[in-house]
Amino acid sequence: SVLPDNIKNPNDKPKVIGRTDSVKSSCNPQWTKPLFLHYEKGSKVYVNVGLYNPVKKGKDLSISSAIFEVGEIMNAPSKFKGKKLKAGGIVFIKLQEAKETDSGKIVFQFSGTKLKNVEGAFGGKSDPFFEIITGTTEKVTVYRSKPLKNNLNPEWAEAKIDLEYLCDDLEQTFVVKVSDYERSGKHVPIGEFKTTVRKLIELHRQKKRVSLHDKGKITGSINILVAYLIKNGHNLTMDEYTDTSLMLEQNDNARLNSLSPGRGNSSSQKPGSASPKNAPLVYTEDNQPGHKEYEKDCTYNITIAIDFSGSNGDPRNPNTLHYINKDPSKKNDYEEAITAVASTLAIFDEDETYPVWGFGVKYGGKTQSCFQCGPDSEVTGVDGILKAYRNVMKGPIVMSSPTDITGVINHAASTAKRALSTAIENQRLAYTILLILTDGSVENVNEMMNCLGAASSAPLSIIIIGIGKADFGAMKFLDEFTVQDSRDICQFIEFETYRRNNSAFTRATLEEIPEQIVGFFLSENIPPSPDYEKLFYAAEIDEADHVEGSVDLSISKRKSNKLMILDAKKDAFKIQVPPRVTPGTHFEVESPFTGNILKLVIPYGVPVGGTFVVNG
Repeated sequence: SVLPDNIKNPNDKPKVIGRTDSVKSSCNPQWTKPLFLHYEKGSKVYVNVGLYNPVKKGKDLSISSAIFEVGEIMNAPSKFKGKKLKAGGIVFIKLQEAKETDSGKIVFQFSGTKLKNVEGAFGGKSDPFFEIITGTTEKVTVYRSKPLKNNLNPEWAEAKIDLEYLCDDLEQTFVVKVSDYERSGKHVPIGEFKTTVRKLIELHRQKKRVSLHDKGKITGSINILVAYLIKNGHNLTMDEYTDTSLMLEQNDNARLNSLSPGRGNSSSQKPGSASPKNAPLVYTEDNQPGHKEYEKDCTYNITIAIDFSGSNGDPRNPNTLHYINKDPSKKNDYEEAITAVASTLAIFDEDETYPVWGFGVKYGGKTQSCFQCGPDSEVTGVDGILKAYRNVMKGPIVMSSPTDITGVINHAASTAKRALSTAIENQRLAYTILLILTDGSVENVNEMMNCLGAASSAPLSIIIIGIGKADFGAMKFLDEFTVQDSRDICQFIEFETYRRNNSAFTRATLEEIPEQIVGFFLSENIPPSPDYEKLFYAAEIDEADHVEGSVDLSISKRKSNKLMILDAKKDAFKIQVPPRVTPGTHFEVESPFTGNILKLVIPYGVPVGGTFVVNG
């Protein structure tokens, strides 16, 4: 089930997205039915995996549950993550991005002939069922039939599988394994065979059987009663399906030639550009790659640039944007914007280290259009960004005017090009996202337009976040402006509009990035790399959720989201944020000292499962 991202209505309940198949008599089940979830990158989506023992009559018995944040799984190796359960054991979840277009399905039906009876010495016959298993190092069961009791010549029901779950292409090998069903869960193997989609269809056309083997001996045979492909509701022949896939295969070859040394890539060729021997990439509307295809081998570099120009006002004045309050818990507008954007940054940058630049100050009488904030070239996390920002504000600076952001854009474009060149040498890609925080008082709009046009040739996106309540007309114009024959790389977001809605702010920040990433790489004739092999990594395993018992889908939100009070000392105590509660959520909590009801808000910047201090 998907849990609400905020508790605004006490009647809100988790949204059930589906149920898996039931695996009987097993403490180590592997479910095969895929469940679909809508997810926008940058949004906080929490999924509760509830484990139940099915009951024929009455309510299923709850065993335990675990809560996962989808973004954390997407950033985990192989998009594979585990979590310990309060009741014991570990539940694992693996995500796979569903393709936006129909990849097609294979419809099939099998029957068995003279299967080996492995029932044992107590009489009876085998209860055969079959599984379809994919992968080399990582074995994944993508289909499991129902068992047919006491039958050595079974005819199983017709079924179909999405090709994107079964194989990467029609030549990829998978295993069909037949076993004797046992209530204990310790099923006895009968035999198996290896095949491909193409071979199955050919076996059906030729009306040939395929032998089952177990430990080198034949243990029966399988008849392919039905085997054909469908796509968008229409039956396809092998030739028709191959025609629809041909363009993608050509693009995979173009990718190898453009990135691999000695494969059509001349030594004088500019890094990141297509090989002159390759024709320009041509995609139809159905097979054009999306940003998800590029994500698997692209490193994102995030850079922060902060406006210190005079239009922000005198920082000694409490009513100005850069005023630093003596109470560290009270943030100014820039600090609030930095904190709010932190969740967006973490999704892109795996190590959460960022360069922080500034512009619009005078050092030694000279205006600095781009300078490093703080002593370190890169900082870690939102706390590091805030520390670098405050480091500048503590120093002897003179704010200059007018506001000029062309310096940071030019520097970011040069840095982005160097990063891509280095990445391509290592058979990877790189893309840079520049976040500019400014009060928006740009005077020379024509100079900005020329700057954006020149930067559009770099692997770069620019997000300008408007701070304060100034007139942002010039910035909105730049957001809508595109130089002829150049990419649209600039997006403007007014922070005040989203100040109280962090999720909406995150979604708005990421809205145009995917299209800009794809647009750059296609303009440079660089297709996404093919999945020639899938590496298996040991799953990251988190500790059990800090909630009592399992999550019952019928319980109220107040009960399932109880705040945990920790380390109550003197006149202050810590509160731990429940797994499904996001920053900005309003709560009432009873003080452990006075018994009074305290009204509070989960502060921005506190991670899920993190703690914050309450005086009280």
